[in-house]
Amino acid sequence: MQNRLVGKGADKKSHCALFLRKSGIEKKEVSAGERAAYKALLKNSRPGLVMTGYPAAQAAAFLAKENSKQLLTVFPPFLVEEAGNPFSASPEMIWEALEETVSLQDENVPPLLFPLGEYGIFGTLWDVGETLFCGLSVYLEKIAMKQSIVEICNFFDINPYQLPSEGCYLLVCSDPFRAAELLGQADIPACVIGQITPPPGRVVLNRGETRHLNIPRPEDLQDYRDLQNQ
Repeated sequence: MQNRLVGKGADKKSHCALFLRKSGIEKKEVSAGERAAYKALLKNSRPGLVMTGYPAAQAAAFLAKENSKQLLTVFPPFLVEEAGNPFSASPEMIWEALEETVSLQDENVPPLLFPLGEYGIFGTLWDVGETLFCGLSVYLEKIAMKQSIVEICNFFDINPYQLPSEGCYLLVCSDPFRAAELLGQADIPACVIGQITPPPGRVVLNRGETRHLNIPRPEDLQDYRDLQNQ
């Protein structure tokens, strides 16, 4: 898959993030100066990418509830029930869990939180790259996937990495493993899935194979939307 130009069109589009500061959460557009601060940071370090929650949980919950009778002919009840009750966190819960590490991070490059939006984990990773004008290196096997979500997505032949994931977030921070540990202590599922890198490469690595992230497209969600409209 062909990788698109880093930052293409970014000067024409607003890119917002949730800034985790000592004083609390600030939602705002990432400025040119803040991008420059992260770019300077990349000369000496590689801030990590931490994912909270489980991708496609929102979509799987909808499918489980709307198609429970059909799914119960194939899967055990506990699997359908688990998929129908997804974990969800709020930015405030995440900030409270990370208060210790937030207070230690440079205020010029605070931890940034990105909600997993309409296009799921892959779409949000692309948004991180566009927002910070950076590259990405992500390990597919590190992305935590609940088996119930995988089974239901496979049943409907849809890609769980491109589905809505409300209540899940991507965190960019300088100490990702400590952040994941603190989130886990607060009963928020979290895992380190990669890091941001100098541009241009935005890649997903999977057992020796490399694929490039692309701009998320409406057609990526078409199969799921068709299921919603049935």
